[in-house]
Amino acid sequence: MLLNDYSFLCFTSYHRILTRTVSVGNVTIGGNAPIRIQTMTNTPTEDVQSTVEQIKLLYNSGAELVRIAVPTKKDIDSIKEIVNDLRKNHIHVPIIADVHFIPEIAEIVAPFVQKVRINPGNYVNRSKSSKAKSYSYSEIEAEKEGIYKKLVPLLRICKQYGTAIRIGMNQASLPWRIVYEWGNTPEAMVASAMEFYDICKSENFDQIIFSFKASDIRQTIYANRLYVKTMLARFGIVYPLHIGITEAGIDHEGILKSIIGIGTLLHDGIGDTIRVSLTGNPEKELPVAKKILSLLKKNSTYIGEKKHYLHNPLLYNKRKTNEADNIGGNNPIFYEVSNSSKLPINSDSINVITIASNENYYSLKSKIHPLLTSNKPIAIHVLATNGDDYYPLALNMGNLLTEGLIDAVYIQTSEEQKNFWQQILKIILQVSGARRTMNEYVSCPSCARTMFDIETVARLVKEATHHTQGYKIAIMGCVVNGPGEMHDADVGIVGAGKNKAHVYYRGEVIATNLEINEAIQRLLLIIDENNHLSHRKD
Repeated sequence: MLLNDYSFLCFTSYHRILTRTVSVGNVTIGGNAPIRIQTMTNTPTEDVQSTVEQIKLLYNSGAELVRIAVPTKKDIDSIKEIVNDLRKNHIHVPIIADVHFIPEIAEIVAPFVQKVRINPGNYVNRSKSSKAKSYSYSEIEAEKEGIYKKLVPLLRICKQYGTAIRIGMNQASLPWRIVYEWGNTPEAMVASAMEFYDICKSENFDQIIFSFKASDIRQTIYANRLYVKTMLARFGIVYPLHIGITEAGIDHEGILKSIIGIGTLLHDGIGDTIRVSLTGNPEKELPVAKKILSLLKKNSTYIGEKKHYLHNPLLYNKRKTNEADNIGGNNPIFYEVSNSSKLPINSDSINVITIASNENYYSLKSKIHPLLTSNKPIAIHVLATNGDDYYPLALNMGNLLTEGLIDAVYIQTSEEQKNFWQQILKIILQVSGARRTMNEYVSCPSCARTMFDIETVARLVKEATHHTQGYKIAIMGCVVNGPGEMHDADVGIVGAGKNKAHVYYRGEVIATNLEINEAIQRLLLIIDENNHLSHRKD
């Protein structure tokens, strides 16, 4: 496959990319199996009864796999009890052990679960001193050898017990050696994954699922696409993909990030199991996941001519257009919501596509495709009638904005629906990276590692900062991905213990072990002292 060959992706119709099958307990992932929905518990793992009850609720609500954090070795006994209790109650949902920091935990817990999730960043030295240095050839080889020695015992145990492994690439926790070479990019995520795959291949271990996640939609989409291209080019096979947007956040912001990111990849034909990562109780995630899958089912019925990408789908490069009526060219994305049928666009130099808010995804892409080779700006005129169902519009507009293909969005709706659609459109513009019109909040979904009520704290931070605009603010429950996310945030807090948090400014810790309310006040003080940060606003 050539560097500029994107034929594995189809722009105008649905073609699922065939992956190898992996067995996770009684559930098949990949191949022609249905796209599976999974989630993660947020009860303390040592609280066996609460965790079992939550898993029962999640299972009965549609979760086909459930992940549990295993922070320490003492939690392994709890995992055994949880699995035994579920099986006694004839609940055979596959259980996934989520392991960070201590690779030995994965080896001990693997015989008792159906899948283990590991993080490559935990198989190397991620200390601050390691980040600050360059690497000699001998140091690179020594680190690779260290990964091999740590990973092989787990592979052999998993092979013995029929346990699958997810190699979970999180952009916020990559090996520094990889980041030094590639930057904090999709290429870095895939390069790290290939190192781990080569070790798996050397051990003839093939029960592997990969994931490539970031809190940024574009980075997530490009990393997953690049993985597929790389595997096809190197090996002619693709292993199953678990997809999601990590630390998507709360409320409409988190839902819209998930719709656009997960929805885009699924419509690319990429993805075998999905997890929507919303801050709060995990049962909130399942209706969103089901709705995203229902969109795919509806859209994939569209029969149209098969056409491929005209732009590079692995790299963001906004489509270059002429300027007309202050639209296109170097202008920011134009957007307006109105109850008027008269478009605020009068120029013949703009291509206008009129669609319904529930337009079929591939139908819209088929209309867009022939216009992409012209220099005219493209404006989408949406006739929005039903504000209760914003998922189709979010997917359609979010995808086109994330890819940099359109220049204007005009939503025509009723007077009663104007405020609703205005809010939705502004969030779509924000989370797609097309135009910043508000703050962006990154917050983790919470799990057994979280030492405070992450949803409550995220809402407190959001309320305390509602008067500001243009900031990227991260609220993270623990140090797994917390410090990594802070490097891309203006300010943020990371859980540091029971109701304690560290405060960050531009990736650096500036206060430690503060009470939550004190941490929020310190965060506000940083914003007040550094109001130039709002340069992110368009």
